[in-house]
Amino acid sequence: MHVPAGGVGATYCCSMHRLSKADVESLLQSYDADPTGSLTRALSVVLGKNLTNWQEAIEQLPSDEFNISALVEEETVQLDALVKRLVENRTL
Repeated sequence: MHVPAGGVGATYCCSMHRLSKADVESLLQSYDADPTGSLTRALSVVLGKNLTNWQEAIEQLPSDEFNISALVEEETVQLDALVKRLVENRTL
C-alpha cells in the first residue's frame, strides 16, 4: 500500500481503473485551457474517486513516484509529464 502525500492512504494494486479512449481525448482537448482541472478529472477516473479539486487529486498520488511539490506549484514540466504518463499508460 502506498501512502500518498497528505497522509491519505490508497491501495493502487486492485483499485486502479484505466482511462477510456474518450477519457484520453477529453484530457487532451481540455488540458491547454484547464491543465489542473483536466488532470483532476482524469485522476478521478483512474483512482475511482470523486476528486473535486487539484489539491485533493495530488494528495492521492504516491510521493515516491511524483514530484508532489512541483505539482502543487503547477509546474508545466511536471503537469506535462503526468499527462504523458496518463495518455501512454491510461493509468498511473
